Amino acid sequence: MQDYEESVSFLGTRGPFQRRVFMLLCLTSIPSGYNLLSVIFLLSSPPHQCHIPTHSNLSQDWIQASIPVQHVAGRLEKSSCSRYELDLLQNLSALATSGNSL
Repeated sequence: MQDYEESVSFLGTRGPFQRRVFMLLCLTSIPSGYNLLSVIFLLSSPPHQCHIPTHSNLSQDWIQASIPVQHVAGRLEKSSCSRYELDLLQNLSALATSGNSL
């Protein structure tokens, strides 16, 4: 088996090309680090609820029926994953049907 130094001796010593490649690799690691760090902020999902506009003219019954309630840690909270259709709710509310019939 050959010696490692003898095997790679054809590559030569560290010269300007190797320094240039090393510096370019170091420079590309900076944006890569920011890219990997952005995952922490982009994948976070803060607690949120559906926004019901004040001009929508929906009764409190319809507001309660439009966003489903779910159990979270033993408490009832409005669902943040389900989304209501405001146009449908306004049409049903205009027909004077009750919000409990949904």
